[in-house]
Amino acid sequence: MTAIVASTLLERPDDSLVEQRSRESKAAGAHMLELRVDSLLGADDDETASAQRAQQLADAVAASTLPVIVTCRPAWEGGLCEAPEAARLALFERLAQSSAPPAYVDIELRALTRHAPWRGLLERLVQRAQQEGQPAT
Repeated sequence: MTAIVASTLLERPDDSLVEQRSRESKAAGAHMLELRVDSLLGADDDETASAQRAQQLADAVAASTLPVIVTCRPAWEGGLCEAPEAARLALFERLAQSSAPPAYVDIELRALTRHAPWRGLLERLVQRAQQEGQPAT
């Protein structure tokens, strides 16, 4: 099945904007909403500010009427995120643990293989895929 994904740049968490964009996108035929949050984290944010932004983003994800993909593309991959890699990965971890996690996160394989806790997750996913086989095309 082909899925149409509408993408929106979210410079700050905004529940009403996400709800509006998701409704407009759904009316236009989209199946999912991608939130590009490359500019959400600052290069100098402390732990408290990062945690607060993650919670605000989780609230915005919950406001969507469509399943959400969260993307925070780092500068080394052509994105706009200048935050330290640890802060960017912590954002994804906090979102996954929130009461309203996104349906998907778009994260680079290179980032997964460099981050020890996620490397184990990646290995388990690959093992599971090998056991279950590839889906039919």
